[in-house]
Amino acid sequence: MLKKSNSALPKIIGAGILCLILCLTGWYLFRKSFDYSNNEIPNTSPSSLTATHNGQVLETECSSSLLIHRVGIWCSLSADGQTLDPSLLSQDSAPRGFLEVQAIDSRGSTIAENSVSYSDLNGNSYMTILSGFSYSSAKNGDLHLRITVHQTGKDPIYLKTSGNGQPDLQLVGYLDSTDNRALQKGFALVFAFVFTAALGTYFLLAFSHIKLHLVFLIAAFLLSMGYELVLPIQSAPDEWDHFTQAYRVSDQMMNLPAGSAEISMRQEDFDLLPSVSHTPDRSVYSYVFGKIGKGAAQTDLKEVDVHRISWDGPTYLLGGTAITLGRLLHLNGVTVFYMARFANSLLFLLLCTLSIAVTPVKKGFFIVASLLPMVLHLGNSLSYDVEMFPMAYLIIALWLRMSCKKEGHFIFLKEWLLFCIPLILLAPCKVYILVCALALFVPKEKFVSPRWAYALHTGAFLLAVLFLIFKNFNSVWSASSETASVHFSLGYFFSHPTRTIQVLCNTITDYKAAFVHGMIGRVLGWLNVSVDLLWVFIFFALLLFSSLWTEEELNKLPTKFSRYQWGFLIIILLVIAGVFYAAFTWTPIVSDRVEGIQGRYFLPILPLIMLLCCQKTFITRRDDCRRFFMIAVFCNSFLLMEVFSDRLLA
Repeated sequence: MLKKSNSALPKIIGAGILCLILCLTGWYLFRKSFDYSNNEIPNTSPSSLTATHNGQVLETECSSSLLIHRVGIWCSLSADGQTLDPSLLSQDSAPRGFLEVQAIDSRGSTIAENSVSYSDLNGNSYMTILSGFSYSSAKNGDLHLRITVHQTGKDPIYLKTSGNGQPDLQLVGYLDSTDNRALQKGFALVFAFVFTAALGTYFLLAFSHIKLHLVFLIAAFLLSMGYELVLPIQSAPDEWDHFTQAYRVSDQMMNLPAGSAEISMRQEDFDLLPSVSHTPDRSVYSYVFGKIGKGAAQTDLKEVDVHRISWDGPTYLLGGTAITLGRLLHLNGVTVFYMARFANSLLFLLLCTLSIAVTPVKKGFFIVASLLPMVLHLGNSLSYDVEMFPMAYLIIALWLRMSCKKEGHFIFLKEWLLFCIPLILLAPCKVYILVCALALFVPKEKFVSPRWAYALHTGAFLLAVLFLIFKNFNSVWSASSETASVHFSLGYFFSHPTRTIQVLCNTITDYKAAFVHGMIGRVLGWLNVSVDLLWVFIFFALLLFSSLWTEEELNKLPTKFSRYQWGFLIIILLVIAGVFYAAFTWTPIVSDRVEGIQGRYFLPILPLIMLLCCQKTFITRRDDCRRFFMIAVFCNSFLLMEVFSDRLLA
């Protein structure tokens, strides 16, 4: 239902301003991303062209499976073997002339031409020599590039000499062969998602009484679709390994034979590994966007060796089901990969929404924590992070729900069993199983009988611990004989405590800021997609301000909450110790710092840190969770457009 408010006009004006800012930002980034006259093109597969005298015609065949819309040269000016100052080209004594550039299609027709004066050439830089056309060699045959040298003066000018001392002219051409139509459609789609998310969230929060967790579900879904496009397939850490694990489940569903280290994979899907880079750029986007929704070309099966991941959560079941459906519909590999991602993202969104719905306090913090760039990035990937982070959030939210019950309201068996389900599902997470210790801190007075409290406390915790031991005992406490001699191990810790402490201190001292940045999302993907530091500061501030408690929220907490904070501290320290230990086992003994620790590993305990910092000294007068919500959505919207534009220009 819509709110009845006398102050609707300022809200409508605010919506108009937001709409205008989004549109202007989108238009600016679109023009910036597709302004080919200013974009530098990466040095990929250059074509070398050589001439020795005036009137020489330089010719080459240009072939690409995508659109060719620009040709350039990399200029390194020299004369008589000496580097030439570009400013000399404007002097009367300098060589003068121009290059006549023509692009000719397979039928011999000139589709574009240009004249480039020597005076326009710049040293040691990229320069576009031909643009304003669009040509597909896949459809129309190879593109013929012809460059004619017109030069006056006795001393020739040389561009990028061959290095053998011979007076030759060498031009190196770079072909930007991305499918602009697919890229522009992708940009428009990303803008549509973030525009709808930002404006829709504003209207729902400002003009409706829809419950906060439902608004979150809508906004997070739209932002998730944006993250899916901006950070395409294989851009999440180890995503190919996770894809193959889900593929193994799909093989089992389709009753296909496979060995312990092998799966039966379609050639169409296997070709994704070499075709899609871990670093998203124009070529990756062009390939991915051009494939979405199309049919499969190669469905022949082949045996593929894969790395086995010891994880049995529902993540791979969902992904495997989606992959099976895609295979049955004969969809191409990119679409199948995205379907598996989408299935995982639904689980992520459901768990995050449940955590916001069930918690009686700090909804704003749970919303901000669920909308961090790193959380949204990993929550829309094929990794088991889509289950691990929100499952921990849900456990903490359920603990708050049970602990903050009003006087006279008790916890019954049904509610406790619902609490135990995420405890068991989180058990395979090894270190993060320690979050399940929250079962021990549910106040006894919230139970009908103290006996029920002791029995259920102990039963839930032991069940989770036994499940952990059953699944992961060997991997947690022992190091293989192959790595024990070159990597840190438990035995090395006890025999060299001083050395271990020194390495630990060095790591904390040098990487403390990186841990915070990694938790929020300073660098996404395979640590190769940078996010502006401004967004990190804003999200960090949102986490801090949303951590402040109101008087009403403090009154809902159990009377002995300060005692429980000691338990929170122990859990946090043990989780951190477990993360460091896991990283230690991969760190060479010769290293002075622990390798491989990232800030994202601490995300599951982020709400516990918030509870630990709960103090009556810092109290806010009102709950601003709606404002925090809107700011987090707006920041994600602008962040996505900015990152997408940067990757298009990379």
